[in-house]
Amino acid sequence: GRIYWTLFGFPGRIQRANLDGSNIQDLITMGLTNPTDIALDVAGGKMYWTEWHPGRIQRANLDGSNVENLISTTGWTWPTGLALDVAHGKMYWTDRDASTGRIQRANLDGSNIQDLITMGLTIPYGLALDLVRGKMYWTEQGTDKIQRADLDGDNQEDLITTGPYDPYGLALGTR
Repeated sequence: GRIYWTLFGFPGRIQRANLDGSNIQDLITMGLTNPTDIALDVAGGKMYWTEWHPGRIQRANLDGSNVENLISTTGWTWPTGLALDVAHGKMYWTDRDASTGRIQRANLDGSNIQDLITMGLTIPYGLALDLVRGKMYWTEQGTDKIQRADLDGDNQEDLITTGPYDPYGLALGTR
């Protein structure tokens, strides 16, 4: 029954409030620079977020306690979009790397990092999963597209190639 969000910039923060907007709380105010996306595992009592710079993925309890570094990147990697497949214990993220974009996944504890898509991307950003159909969808700022592929990265295809200029966020309304 709460809204969670990140505040991008220095210093970055993670906050939450009741669904009616009341009772705004600072959850994490220290140690964040540029938090971008956030995803919740409500049943597991965890929130996960990407931090564009310095390039890491972290998690904490839903009240902001017990912050853990799951993935810390080196070089010019910038994790942005984030989505969870809690049933299968996986997290997926887009990485708008300085030279080429990619989509990766790992276990929820940050282990077993896998490159899923490393070709044909420039600046992937928003990410959403359709777990019923086994698909992931993402926005591609570098080419102004919305694309999708199977959850293992196979069968990459363009869905929308005209109209969106600089697409960022993405959500699915599936049945």
